[in-house]
Amino acid sequence: MQRNSKFVLHLLAILVAASLLLTSCATPTTPAPQEPVTTEAPTAAPQATEAPTEAPQTGFTLSPAIAERVASGAQLVIRVSYHDVSNEFAPQIKAGVEKAAAELGVDAIMVGPVG
Repeated sequence: MQRNSKFVLHLLAILVAASLLLTSCATPTTPAPQEPVTTEAPTAAPQATEAPTEAPQTGFTLSPAIAERVASGAQLVIRVSYHDVSNEFAPQIKAGVEKAAAELGVDAIMVGPVG
C-alpha cells in the first residue's frame, strides 16, 4: 500500500508539472486595440510676472536672497543632502549632481553622513 501511495503522489506531481509547463507555453491573449484618444491642443501657459524669481514651468518661487544672487550674476551654491553617501546608489547620484553642476555653471556638491 505504501508503494502505491508513493506512485500516486509521484504521478500527481508529474501531472501538475506538465500542466504548468503546458499553460506557460499557451499563446497569450492580447486585448483588442483601443481607438486613439484625441485631445485639444494645449493652451499657452500664463506669463510669469516676476521673471527672475519665478520659474514658469513649475510655479516655484525663489527666495528673495537667491533671486538677488541670480540677478547679480553670482555663482549659485547648491548642496544636495543625501541620507547615506556610502550606499550603492550614491555614486550615480553624485555623478548626476556633478554633471548638472558643470552644465549649469553652479557650485554643487553632494553632502551627507556615511553609514
